[in-house]
Amino acid sequence: MEIDKNKKDSVFSVVFPSREPSPDHAPASPAPRPAVSEELVAALNRKIEMLERNIAAQLEKKPSDMPPPPPPSLAIPAVISKIAEMESRLKEFQEKFLLGASQLKNIEESKISARREIEELLKAVREQQKYSELDRQMHAQLEKAWLRVEEMEKRMLDAYAAAANRPSPSPTPPVQAAAPVPSVPVERIVAEVLKAIDARLEERFGRVELMLKKSAVKTEDAAIASGDAGKRLAEISSSMEAVRADFAGELKQLRVEVFAGKERVEDLLEGLKKELLSSIGQAAGEGNDALLRHMDAVAIDGRGRLDEIVKMLMGHLEEAAARDRQIITQIALLEGNLKKENEKDLAAQSATAERLEKSLSAGIQDALAAAGKESACRLEEIRKSCGLNSGNVAALGAVEKNLMELQGQLSRLLGGLRGITRELEPVHLESLLGVSGAILRRGLETVRGMTAGIETEMTRLAGIKGEIAANIRTLSSGPGGEGK
Repeated sequence: MEIDKNKKDSVFSVVFPSREPSPDHAPASPAPRPAVSEELVAALNRKIEMLERNIAAQLEKKPSDMPPPPPPSLAIPAVISKIAEMESRLKEFQEKFLLGASQLKNIEESKISARREIEELLKAVREQQKYSELDRQMHAQLEKAWLRVEEMEKRMLDAYAAAANRPSPSPTPPVQAAAPVPSVPVERIVAEVLKAIDARLEERFGRVELMLKKSAVKTEDAAIASGDAGKRLAEISSSMEAVRADFAGELKQLRVEVFAGKERVEDLLEGLKKELLSSIGQAAGEGNDALLRHMDAVAIDGRGRLDEIVKMLMGHLEEAAARDRQIITQIALLEGNLKKENEKDLAAQSATAERLEKSLSAGIQDALAAAGKESACRLEEIRKSCGLNSGNVAALGAVEKNLMELQGQLSRLLGGLRGITRELEPVHLESLLGVSGAILRRGLETVRGMTAGIETEMTRLAGIKGEIAANIRTLSSGPGGEGK
């Protein structure tokens, strides 16, 4: 039990931990111990006393009598140089990794800018399609308007032909109304004649005005023509009013000369009737001819304008189609260029990430192998030095110094790895897609694993260094006092 306790408190208990009994199996019943003879016990006590005297004699020796400490091991500078080389490789890997991260960031920015340009182009294409649809609708409406104008032109020509072929009104009703009747006064006859003339004129002028109003509603040019015809009709109406005023004056004169004779009244009425009919026919013929000429000119002008509008719209549609084809070609070229650039960038990033991963893996494996060899050599030297001379304080001090240097190198290496991890924390590696993103995330996990492993090794080295320092203090003070 005493020996097991000493093994647990030994310096090498961390390096060579003792195997504890497995808790899964119940402890077996102790075997019966054979009886120990007193001679064996006495021989063991004599050996223990001899070892104690030897240890006390070695502790009582002066430092000058002690053999010089062994020279420092040549493997420690090699480990230090190897760690320096690993630091340089780590810095190179860090620079390459940051360069790759910046390149990935530039690629993402270029993708975002390209996506914005494509969205703008698509927006322009949509607007162009909308304008093309509007042009198509305008073209369809223009064709419909052209058909309506042609139909209206046919109707107006038919109406003018019917008006031209219509027979002149028979003068029988006015003559019959104007026939002398002994029981009817002359004023009444004249009033009835004027009323009939006004009714026929209003009917004729009403038809013309209705036709002109319809043409004004359908087209603007027809409205202008109807305005001109209205002016002409206003002139005709004014002339009719003048005739009626003259007729009223003549009636007043007839009232004075009523007793001069009925023949004079009949001749006067006949002359007035002929004058009215001739003036009305002449005015209506002139108005119809002018209206027909004006409508023909308006139709020809409207047809020319419609042809110009159709040509302009067709040219605009052709230009829009050419712009659409040009924009589609630009979009196809831009998509091809973006695809090629993305493939090149992904291939370069994948190759860079693979090279970085290979170099990092090789450096880590070399460092671990060198550290393992160095640790094995150092442990072997420590075992030899402690086995040959357990009181060699100077050798333990050199070992402690080497451990401190190794711990410093490991702390610098750990600081570099932590710096890489801190610099990569703001970068969202989870958003990186493809093989390069997976390789970078795997490399970051490897760096984190190395950081955790180095922290564990530094903790173990700190424990070993503490135990060595405690043993040095014990060897330099405690055992010597007891021996004295």
